[in-house]
Amino acid sequence: MTGRIAALFAALAAASGAAFGQSVVTVTPENPQGWSIEANAGGYGALAAFGPALNESADGFRTPTGLDLGRGAFYASCRYAGQSGSEYDKTPSTVWLGLDWHNGRSLTGIALNRITSLRYWSFVSKIPTRHGGNPSLWDSWTWWRYPKQPVTVTLTIEKADGSDRRQLWYRPWGATVKGDDLNEKAIGKWQYFNCLTQGRWLLLPDYDGNPSLSFENWNQVLTAYGSYRLVATSDVPWSQGGWKSPGWKGSTIPTGNPRCTGTGKALNLMVGARFYTFRWPGESTSTAWWPESVGFRGHVDHFSLGIDGVEVTYNFEPGHNDPGPDLLYTSQRSLPHPIFQLPAVQQDHRFKISGRVVERANPYFSIDDGTGLSMPTRVYWMNNTAAVGQFWEVWGFIERPRFTTVSTPFIVWTDPGHCRRVQ
Repeated sequence: MTGRIAALFAALAAASGAAFGQSVVTVTPENPQGWSIEANAGGYGALAAFGPALNESADGFRTPTGLDLGRGAFYASCRYAGQSGSEYDKTPSTVWLGLDWHNGRSLTGIALNRITSLRYWSFVSKIPTRHGGNPSLWDSWTWWRYPKQPVTVTLTIEKADGSDRRQLWYRPWGATVKGDDLNEKAIGKWQYFNCLTQGRWLLLPDYDGNPSLSFENWNQVLTAYGSYRLVATSDVPWSQGGWKSPGWKGSTIPTGNPRCTGTGKALNLMVGARFYTFRWPGESTSTAWWPESVGFRGHVDHFSLGIDGVEVTYNFEPGHNDPGPDLLYTSQRSLPHPIFQLPAVQQDHRFKISGRVVERANPYFSIDDGTGLSMPTRVYWMNNTAAVGQFWEVWGFIERPRFTTVSTPFIVWTDPGHCRRVQ
């Protein structure tokens, strides 16, 4: 009985992302604790109190296990870059959160086989980023597609003598390292990833003739590269002889190499395809890479790293003087105004609208507040309880679908807990 109780406590600790005896360090803009943020090609990253966890989840910054993540988390977003034009235009958005100092010492020279824990909590927005069929049929929601991976961990390593530099990417989603863009059960909620016991790892190719490789688990990584060490931080851009760059090759903006990182640091929490195509392990030709993260919005928090059994958990929080987004009523007439659609406006505020239900379907209902908008605003809530003629108020993230050029209504992306019938 005593053994079973002990095992139960151990399982609960793992599920909550906490470990007995671990230390928790709060990371803020005022005190980054060795972390730095870089973004490229329209990407955006911040320690923030806003984002999809606040708009699309009733629990906000609290996990399904009840773990309170604080007032915010690290937020990352990618734009619709890197799809068309000349090869020099095909640089997708990337966002990097890098670390080179941990538990009072540099990460430089730490061998992979000394890493004893590596895990984090992740949230990916449920707002679709692409359409798998005809984009003109934008409301065919069964064809909606989503990012193929959440924010993931990257490790840049080399042999002890400084040769054979390589880069590993953690891949938690999908049946292969390619990932999957049908992740309806994984989006719109906090997910826990243990990088040493879940998911796969991808070894990036390089220009020395080494192809990409797939590892089914961390043990396979250790068998091949366990003695390899985390590289030293490089503050010098690739174009000047260093290793700091989000770029992938000579034709990306900026120029780079698969073994570079956007922060120049060995350990990164990162999202984004670094070029518009990629040759996956075992394949003879390159295929589109940009759909992996185009339009991405998501979070990371409570990232835990253990070395030689000593673990530190990093709690990402907004600035001390950041009050977080306020909640404002708005009319549907104001939604088309360009100012409303500026990212900063939706980050600083949460918007609430109300009106009479004029259309109802199983995945959504439409409300009209009488201000004369040609298309009533839709509220996406699967299996909703609204009925035509009722009055409702809702708040969330409001925008038109981003993956089509046809005329569409505005949509409130929200959670049922943010919807209330007005009697």
